[in-house]
Amino acid sequence: MINVDILKQFRNGHFDRPKNNRKFFAYGDRFTGKEFLESGEPTLYSSRSFLNKIIECYWDIVCCRKKIDLPVRETPFSFSRLPNRESRLAIEIAGLVGNMDVVEAGYYISSIYARLIPPDRRSSLGVFYTPPAIVNRLIDNVTESGFDWKRGKILDPACGGGAFLAPLALRLLQESGKKDFFQAIEDIEIRLKGYEIDDFAAWMSMVFLDAALLDAYKVVKRRIKNIVEVRNTLTSAVEGQEFYDLIIGNPPYGKIFLQPHLRKFYSRSLYGHANLYGLFIDAALRLSNPGALIAFVTSTSYLGGKYFKSLRKLLMDEASPVLMDFFEERKGVFDEVLQETMITLFKKDLQGETGININTLRSNGKEASVAVEHIGRFFLSGREDEPWKIPREKMHLVLFEKIKDMKNRLRDLGYTAVTGQLVWNRHKDQLKHERGIDTFPLIWAESVLSDETFKFNFGQKNHTPYFKLKEKQEYLLTKDTCLLVQRTTAKEQRRRIVAAILPGSFLKKYKGVVVENHLNIIKPRVKETPVSLEALKYILNSRTLDMVFRSINGSVAVSAYEIESLPMPDPDQVQWIEKMIEERTSKEKIEEKLAEIYGINDVVT
Repeated sequence: MINVDILKQFRNGHFDRPKNNRKFFAYGDRFTGKEFLESGEPTLYSSRSFLNKIIECYWDIVCCRKKIDLPVRETPFSFSRLPNRESRLAIEIAGLVGNMDVVEAGYYISSIYARLIPPDRRSSLGVFYTPPAIVNRLIDNVTESGFDWKRGKILDPACGGGAFLAPLALRLLQESGKKDFFQAIEDIEIRLKGYEIDDFAAWMSMVFLDAALLDAYKVVKRRIKNIVEVRNTLTSAVEGQEFYDLIIGNPPYGKIFLQPHLRKFYSRSLYGHANLYGLFIDAALRLSNPGALIAFVTSTSYLGGKYFKSLRKLLMDEASPVLMDFFEERKGVFDEVLQETMITLFKKDLQGETGININTLRSNGKEASVAVEHIGRFFLSGREDEPWKIPREKMHLVLFEKIKDMKNRLRDLGYTAVTGQLVWNRHKDQLKHERGIDTFPLIWAESVLSDETFKFNFGQKNHTPYFKLKEKQEYLLTKDTCLLVQRTTAKEQRRRIVAAILPGSFLKKYKGVVVENHLNIIKPRVKETPVSLEALKYILNSRTLDMVFRSINGSVAVSAYEIESLPMPDPDQVQWIEKMIEERTSKEKIEEKLAEIYGINDVVT
């Protein structure tokens, strides 16, 4: 039997690792699920059986507390009989969540389901459940933006677990004034809808909705009708049979392969790879009435990623953002999500006239209200095909005002950025430990050091020092001096852009190198460039460019597309940097000069 004290740590959102070195659920990737199950690796069937036991026990506790005799909502599934240890654990978990607020309890139980289902299913569905504090923030946002709770129709297009449906139903009940529960329940049935592709998650959503409305059940003596449809939101948008005034939720994340007819249907928002949450934004536009609000939790990657450029144009044409909330940090909010996360509120048929209210959110825990710092109101500007530059700190407002007229980009300095050509795991047979004929140094990301210098490194697992070219692979070879830029850096790092020069002496010695695709290559696009690689290295590694880059980047990736979109000084201004480098001026003085060139020496500290 699992110690209840450990389960209480689950209630508090974390686990310390016990002496026996077992790993337990921690909202992150430390818990696989199999630690709780005698049967070993959980299957979808065993996971659902375990969750069903938790939900049944939870339901009994809630009904007992409310003094209501009502069985849990009928499920269409069959379940296996749990071994004693699993059954006891399910009962203990139900006991811990049974006295929680229903929205909080739904989040915890749904999160267990997300961790227990097979990883391939979880990945394909893009499952990440939403903490109650974030749900409340979205509801507050739409309220402050004027949503009519007495009349508007509402859809959660990915409602698994009922994170949004239960508090939305309670809000509609509150707006009714509780004068007539019969009418209020009928109103919820008419105006609130959920779509969910996972049939078990859809059933869970209705159970938690039932739990939220138990006080109303005492009066009306019936359950609310099923308002959750098991359906794919992306195909529902194709059919376009029902439309809404508010579409709210946390759409799934991750790349997806689209069938040809769906790719054609969503082509207006696609550029290259399709991402689930981007498709859900497009679908929401199609399923919304004129003037509707769309409130989503998403990755920040749509603000700057190349693959979202068509989506950004669509939004500017059809539904400009009116509010953006950025999270100060992922920890304590979305620990499992690699990308930075944000909340955006869009308004249908608005084209940027009112500006965007920008806020920063700080977590006070998964249940407590978030702390909000208002950054200011910002109007999008710049080139249509470039990332949106959005202030995420108050100093960014000053920065953007001062650099908005900077027209130069990397290509104006005579350079272009490309991604390293080699995807190593597609050519494992060509990775070599020894140098030989047609074998060249393989440059990995660890060769670009944090001190902005180059050192030939290959120490990580599966990394080898050399790569043997085959016939017709000359395109993989880099023969000229260039800048190498790390392609993966985290928000928490001191610098997001880390660039180093690939020395000409190294290239001369080996007659060329092969660059792996976790590095970007910045190389001349013209024979005679107006600025040197050395000066460009100082610009890219500067605090000024770091601030600007952080405002357009929403993931751990540092893409060539985003580098090419950064504002640059004109070549004449760079001559000051060239001269300072030649005179061996300190790096700090060069930083100050760059801040002066960008006009933000009072912003960069």
